[in-house]
Amino acid sequence: RAVVSALVCGVLSACGTVLCATMAAVAGRRADDAILETMTQQLLQISSVFLVQQSELQQVRDRLKKELVRVNTISEALTSAAQQHQDAVLTVIQNYESVAAESAGDALGPVAATSAAAVAAGTAASVSEGGHRAPPPPPPPMQMSAPGAPPPHLDQALARQQSVRQVHLPPVASQPSVFPQLRAPPDEDEDEGIRYVDNLRVVGGLLGTPLKASGEFVGTPEATWFRQRSSLTGRGEDRFVPLGAAQGLEYLPTADDVGAVLRLECVGPYGGKPVAVETSPIALDPPTHAELEAFLRKGQAEFHAFTPQQEARIVLVTRKNIKVRSKSSRMGGGASTLYKQGYQRPVTAVVDEHSPQDGEIWGDVGRDPTPKP
Repeated sequence: RAVVSALVCGVLSACGTVLCATMAAVAGRRADDAILETMTQQLLQISSVFLVQQSELQQVRDRLKKELVRVNTISEALTSAAQQHQDAVLTVIQNYESVAAESAGDALGPVAATSAAAVAAGTAASVSEGGHRAPPPPPPPMQMSAPGAPPPHLDQALARQQSVRQVHLPPVASQPSVFPQLRAPPDEDEDEGIRYVDNLRVVGGLLGTPLKASGEFVGTPEATWFRQRSSLTGRGEDRFVPLGAAQGLEYLPTADDVGAVLRLECVGPYGGKPVAVETSPIALDPPTHAELEAFLRKGQAEFHAFTPQQEARIVLVTRKNIKVRSKSSRMGGGASTLYKQGYQRPVTAVVDEHSPQDGEIWGDVGRDPTPKP
């Protein structure tokens, strides 16, 4: 019995120890479960906050899309209104010129008719046999006013009318154009074997937009660009003048090209007759054209510049002359006009092809034939 009693006591003691350990483990697991549940609830709360913010961001995005649509609509409306305004201004200018021409013609009577006939005859005679313009004929000698002749103020009105007609605005365009290859003369349009240059075309025609040529080439063609010679110069017999630095299938028009027709000629790598494309007169985009019209209506244009020594200057271009002023002249200081020259003497403006913000203005100073910057 003593032995049995000792064994029972030992078993009970061991069971008590195991039971205590189990209860402690259960208590620890319950604590861990409580912590996990608390963390889970916090994460759910954070997720709900994120969902709410995501919903708000989506609403903001939808509102911004609506505002963007409104802005695009307003922009298109403004562009259309600007184009309509520009067309209206051009119509008014044309109507004014027509009315002024009719008024001058009615006032001058036979004198105006005789002058118009002389101009027409001189223009017809100035076209040479090859289709190129020859130098214009010299103006008729001045005659003294006789009794019954038009008074001098009518001659001044005619001179003003001619000066108005000398203002030729360049064309305007909104998009580049495509210019196809010129057809060869009938006697040259025969199959002569391999065509090293064919289906040539040029895309462009706007100031600020490169002219890009493409076509069907066998080998690398030699490309040369030309500019139409102004009919006002009356010098030389060539219709187009080559642009020396313009070589290759791409050319960026400059301000000198505005209003002029450009020509591209391509010759195959083994020679042959050139294949050509001619553009329409290089046009301005609507904003630039409108700015030019504003300058013409105002009668002058003002540009702020700096000398190589970083001295501020104002270049003022008026209908009568071109002036260079110091900056202090606008404030009423002692310095005023530094240089002034009329258009009866040569004035040349050169823009750096590598930097549109840099350039030079050359004028004829005094009797020195060498232009001065």
